[in-house]
Amino acid sequence: MAKYPRAKRWTLDTPSWAVRNHHFYEKHGFIRTGEIYDAESSQSIWEYERTSPLTEAGRLEQN
Repeated sequence: MAKYPRAKRWTLDTPSWAVRNHHFYEKHGFIRTGEIYDAESSQSIWEYERTSPLTEAGRLEQN
């Protein structure tokens, strides 16, 4: 994220079954914003977004 210091919004998606990913992203300030269901594979993808700045370590900035 230091590579993109002017970025104001980060988005990502991860499979619904990847519980460890969910915990990791939420711990780092991402909020679940949606879910996409893929009927062909019968799986869901969870969408996450984060709008607050990150520090070098990828943690939330402390104001």
